[in-house]
Amino acid sequence: MQGFSLPANYQFILFSLLTLASVAASIALEQPLLMGLPVAVLTALLMLFNLSSVYKLFFILLPLSIEYDFSTTLATDLPSEPLMVALMVAGLMYYLLNPKQWQRRFINHPIIVLLLLQIIWISIAALYSTNSLVSVKFLLAKTWYIFTFVFVTNLFVKKDTDFKSIIIGMSAVMVLLIIRNVYLHALTDFDFQRANNVVQPFFRNHVNYAVFITLLVPMLLFALRWFKKGKIPRLLAQLGLAILFLGIALAFTRAAYVGLLAIPLVTYLVRKKLMATALNLVFGALLLFVVFVASNNNFIKFAPEYETTVYHANLEDHIIATFQGKDISFAERVYRWVAAGHMIGERPLTGFGPGNFYNSYRPYTVERFKTYVSDNLEKSGVHCYYLMLAADQGLPGLLLFALMIYYTFIRGQNLYHRLDDPKQKAFVLVFLQIVAIVLINLLVSDLIEVDKIGTIFYTAISIIAGFDARYAIAPKQQPNIN
Repeated sequence: MQGFSLPANYQFILFSLLTLASVAASIALEQPLLMGLPVAVLTALLMLFNLSSVYKLFFILLPLSIEYDFSTTLATDLPSEPLMVALMVAGLMYYLLNPKQWQRRFINHPIIVLLLLQIIWISIAALYSTNSLVSVKFLLAKTWYIFTFVFVTNLFVKKDTDFKSIIIGMSAVMVLLIIRNVYLHALTDFDFQRANNVVQPFFRNHVNYAVFITLLVPMLLFALRWFKKGKIPRLLAQLGLAILFLGIALAFTRAAYVGLLAIPLVTYLVRKKLMATALNLVFGALLLFVVFVASNNNFIKFAPEYETTVYHANLEDHIIATFQGKDISFAERVYRWVAAGHMIGERPLTGFGPGNFYNSYRPYTVERFKTYVSDNLEKSGVHCYYLMLAADQGLPGLLLFALMIYYTFIRGQNLYHRLDDPKQKAFVLVFLQIVAIVLINLLVSDLIEVDKIGTIFYTAISIIAGFDARYAIAPKQQPNIN
């Protein structure tokens, strides 16, 4: 269909006038959000004519997303959350207008089925919630996360080059942010206690910041394959990698350091076809540990000494104190884990409702585990996603998530060995590494609900399931799907 168009110079003039008017109105009315109007208009136009460009724009802008409080009870992430909702609506409209794009093989894939069952179970758990409003908000947020980054991703990412501009753009933006943060941190002589301050307002804390950078490492390592040795693009990518590692090192985040080990570990397990054995060992060890701490009140052995469990001023003391059980951040986690354990025992089937740990955990805490920061002024969660799932959604919620992860790794490993193209094999391996990095960090955090982490996690799940569905038979035997 022939559409109405303006000459390029007129388009530039109109957009410039809109930008100037938005800035003037923002200053006059003291409403900073009005400065985002040109971006909103540009995004709307892109959605009308090129939805895939908006999808890519989302990821490129993701590192710059900030938390914005409209009031004490209403907050959002800008521009990521509005873009996410817009992508969800546009994607849904696209699927409705093009029903053949609902690929049965993808929807019936075990990973996607388990993901949809999680949404169904969240809906059921919300019916028994101790705070229905919180649970409904959680359900809505989870729904648009999953639809956008699972189903919309499957529309646009069919091969590695479909993700090329996202990896390059997102990494470039993050490299610039790291340079900014390192400069600000250097002004404090890299003070350990200022690690949180220098990453704001783009990241809530140094943990989110470090984990996000860690997720970019396998992507940028893969991106080296796109560039010839000795050429400027490859040298820039290598420089970018060095800056990513610098950012991780100066973020002073222990879990992120450990998460990096997932890159070589997953590579080895997948290539040697040992993923099932490794997963069975991990699940078995975790089960034995849970049985041990729950038996005969053994969890009491992990209680800290209130007077000596304090915050430490440098990374070395921080790490030493962790192994001695005298680090306050780890001790506070144990305080909340114990509360979560009692909550699970109280309501093992449906939990206290999605998103309700903070509203419910106080009566289930044990005084012996209390620390100097147990007043929890920041209103943070349990700091272990697996315990949070069981406390909020009951054991079925945790089981569904565990099954999805199990299938993701097993099917991903099988897919890796079915593919003939080395580049596509490596591309799938990247997202298995990303899932593993997130899972390691979820042992001590609730990061899937953070926009910057959750989006990449669900995108990784979608790409693995999508490739597995697309290459359900060996590539040599597969008909031309185009």
